[in-house]
Amino acid sequence: MYRNNRKLLVFSVIVGLIGVLFFSNAYALTLKANQVANLTTKTLYTVPSGYIAKVTSVIISTEGANTAYDQRLYRSGTDVTSYITVPGSSTIQLQFNPEIVFTAGQTIQVRNGASNGPTNFTVVIQVDAL
Repeated sequence: MYRNNRKLLVFSVIVGLIGVLFFSNAYALTLKANQVANLTTKTLYTVPSGYIAKVTSVIISTEGANTAYDQRLYRSGTDVTSYITVPGSSTIQLQFNPEIVFTAGQTIQVRNGASNGPTNFTVVIQVDAL
């Protein structure tokens, strides 16, 4: 009987690990929007039904020599960050703690609000099942 219980325990642990590795309800995504033109909003992701998405960080870079003003992160067309200024020919990274939460059906968008050229965005999110 001890041997059967041990086999059952080993089997349960293996099935549990397979479930975590292959059927997890959480995942991370890196969303990129390169060359977002001046005064343009770009949709990066729509949160699927039954999930939430949490923005953990954003990286914004400019290629031109001039400063990029008014860079923003939007939730379905509404500001969720204040204006972000990026010096010319540079990159900034922002960490959000707590994360910025988006619910099912909402879109994660970036906005190049005012610059003299295109801006690049990288947004890192964690998606979790409800």
